[in-house]
Amino acid sequence: MREAEANLASRIFGSGEAELLILDGPLTYFSVAGPVVGLIKRQSRAYLPPERSGILGTLEPGTRTPLFGIGDQQLTRYSWYVRIASGRPIDGVMTGIVRLEVSAESDVAEAVQLADLTAAILPRFASRIGRDPRAPQNLYPVGRLESVLRHRLGNPLLLRRSLEAAVWREAGPAT
Repeated sequence: MREAEANLASRIFGSGEAELLILDGPLTYFSVAGPVVGLIKRQSRAYLPPERSGILGTLEPGTRTPLFGIGDQQLTRYSWYVRIASGRPIDGVMTGIVRLEVSAESDVAEAVQLADLTAAILPRFASRIGRDPRAPQNLYPVGRLESVLRHRLGNPLLLRRSLEAAVWREAGPAT
């Protein structure tokens, strides 16, 4: 799946069909200089040191952190956090914050321009709490695509029942 996404992104970027590509997920599988940005919605790892992480709580919608480097995986990247929406008083500090990244094959000046551009554009696409269970991090275009794909799969209960029946036929009764 990641390889197919990378190939599609390369084809779109190479054809000039888009001036900016925002890919859903990290760029650990895709390296190209240019306006190709990975968007990470769920923060499972802290990239900022504890003495710098306090900046995340001060971000307002449409603002970002300074860039920082990530180089401990397959691909060296520049990364930054952007607050795309405010949370409710009961939400945690990371509500409405996404992490973005671009290949370090881009120069720092280009990465800064992309960071500024994403901070300006992405808040317009942040989903609203109550409308999407992963709001506000799940962007409306991504949520709509997921909805269409779920619809094409059909009724999830019928799909599950069909899968279970197929597994049962293959495995046979327990002895």
